[in-house]
Amino acid sequence: MPMSPIYVGCGEVREKAITEFVENVTTMEEEIVKEFPVGKPFFNGERPGYLDVVVGSTSSWIKVVERIVGLKLVDQERTPLVYSWLTAFAEFDITKDTMPEMERFFVRAVEAREKLLASTTN
Repeated sequence: MPMSPIYVGCGEVREKAITEFVENVTTMEEEIVKEFPVGKPFFNGERPGYLDVVVGSTSSWIKVVERIVGLKLVDQERTPLVYSWLTAFAEFDITKDTMPEMERFFVRAVEAREKLLASTTN
């Protein structure tokens, strides 16, 4: 299983992790086109279903990783369906009320990353 770019230090290993992540999102985009109705905001149609909740719960994580690595990993040009779906999920009323507060989530992720990176260099 490829490692998330957030936990990778720097250099070639980090670039490989970022490339793999972007390739995986691109593959997801291709499969969405094949398997789900295009033009609907969610996999289930107009309202989020189980799959939306399971996959959508990673939307905050993706934003935090993007902020830490300083790159847009999911964007409107490369993966328009995944991007629009994550945006629709994040803007859904119930989702807005239940997703973690981004700044606090970011601080915790940075702390976890620093701890992990420190343990791998010892």
